Amino acid sequence: MSAEPGLDRHEWSTEFAQLEEDMRDDPFNALPVLTELVQRMLVERGYGLDPALDDGGIVHEFVDAKAISEQGEQAEPGDVALALEKLVEIYRFVDDERRAP
Repeated sequence: MSAEPGLDRHEWSTEFAQLEEDMRDDPFNALPVLTELVQRMLVERGYGLDPALDDGGIVHEFVDAKAISEQGEQAEPGDVALALEKLVEIYRFVDDERRAP
């Protein structure tokens, strides 16, 4: 976990802001980049990425989205949109969680 929580949040928000336009304009290429960002956030926040250990569902949601990301151009557009939506929700959850005292 980062010693400077404000610093990682700033880095995350900067990366996310750069991705927002790509998510609309080029979702297939934005998906793996957002997947990598969310994965780093989860790891830095101390989440184990093993779905078997996930009781809250966030890791399951991440793993599902990552599987779609790994399909690349073979993924269905609707699946890509759903994966992006899930990842944005996870991003916001982890970002909000970081703000909490």
